Amino acid sequence: MIVLGVLALGFKALRVPGTISGIFIIGYGLSRIFVEFFREPDAQLGYLMGTNWLTMGQILSLPMIILGIWAIVRARRAAAFEKAVAGKTDNPAKV
Repeated sequence: MIVLGVLALGFKALRVPGTISGIFIIGYGLSRIFVEFFREPDAQLGYLMGTNWLTMGQILSLPMIILGIWAIVRARRAAAFEKAVAGKTDNPAKV
């Protein structure tokens, strides 16, 4: 909550819709991966790929991180596109 508040107020991330959501999804995925290090793996699966640390929960958290990164990149591109379009239409003399 504190991190999201700092992002919203300090870095003005609310000006780019999708940034806060992307950061939340990334943070949630990372925290799930961290918690999986301390959690006992599922009895039917155990540890994966012959490791002593990789669990199914960690693998299933990776798409959340990728989705969060995609959301941030998409939000920034959309904001840059809107800014470019607004810059072209604001001054009719440039057209």
